[in-house]
Amino acid sequence: MSHYTVAAAAALVGLFTHRATLKLKDVFDALFPPREGDQHADALGRDASAVVPRITSLIPEEVTVGTDTVPVEIVADHASDQVTVAVDGEETEFERLPSGNLRFMLEAGLRAREGTVEVILKGDAGISEPARLVIAP
Repeated sequence: MSHYTVAAAAALVGLFTHRATLKLKDVFDALFPPREGDQHADALGRDASAVVPRITSLIPEEVTVGTDTVPVEIVADHASDQVTVAVDGEETEFERLPSGNLRFMLEAGLRAREGTVEVILKGDAGISEPARLVIAP
């Protein structure tokens, strides 16, 4: 088999890769239909705003009572451009970092008392499960 034959076969395969991938997706969707609410269902083709956001972690997870200004970073999945951040039920201003994470400043009133603070994301598709930030002595 010559190099030209291999190159021609590779070119033909490359021309139809997208179509073959879509056909395989159709076959697998027919054989294994995605469940309702499955976050991985059609994740490649789905608009991020159509999936409920999910907080995977907070950085830091714990803050000492009375600490000065505290930036809190939210690591999240499916945090679309329309997402809002709520801290203890109050919408809070935040910035989107180049990494895709979100960062907000923890208010002085929340840093002044011991306990936990709930952080949630609100998106077009729904509200995330709360993440808890511990305010420790």
